[in-house]
Amino acid sequence: MAYAIRRRIAKGKPDYWDYATLLELAVLGKDEAAVRDATGKALAAVRETWEAETTARNLRLIREARTTRGEAYAWAEQIEQALPAKAKG
Repeated sequence: MAYAIRRRIAKGKPDYWDYATLLELAVLGKDEAAVRDATGKALAAVRETWEAETTARNLRLIREARTTRGEAYAWAEQIEQALPAKAKG
């Protein structure tokens, strides 16, 4: 899926959801550098605050599932909490 999203971005006119998808995939892949990169690009593409809030909710669901399994990634939780706040301004 990441390949398809990157191809879409490369074709031009990517939108928030392209970067948000890369962000969520990076969180799932536990790739902190890719998470930070995708977060910056997603925030730059936000049109409505609800977009970032939706992504934060998805990240929360991922975090809760990982917490149940005994996994914790502080950097992912930081992004989850900061995403909607930064999108609001």
